[in-house]
Amino acid sequence: MTVVFSEIQRVMKAGGKYMLITYGNPLIRMPWLKTLPTPWKSIILHVFPRPGSPKALKPSPRDILEPVYMLEDLTLGPQFNLDDPDWHYIYICTKENEDTTKPPPNKAKKVLASKGGKEK
Repeated sequence: MTVVFSEIQRVMKAGGKYMLITYGNPLIRMPWLKTLPTPWKSIILHVFPRPGSPKALKPSPRDILEPVYMLEDLTLGPQFNLDDPDWHYIYICTKENEDTTKPPPNKAKKVLASKGGKEK
């Protein structure tokens, strides 16, 4: 999967967003997302009940369009059981504005042999 995400990051423009929709809870996905060769600028988590599940049919005590904040131990608080298969986890990953992994461009001046050695 690291190869897949390296390719996703390679073709994304700076500031681009990638949306990962999965049953994988933050205990599983966040360590993996944070160990990629190029780190994400930000990762925002949304949690939605699986369509047709009992959770989806009940009114939600929170606005489901709002992001969910993770605790330091990567849990989501008492309202979310991470072992419950009726949650979809949506990770919105934003690429850095600049590729900080590339070396700076070569600042050496080019010399054109056909122009009598003048600098370009």
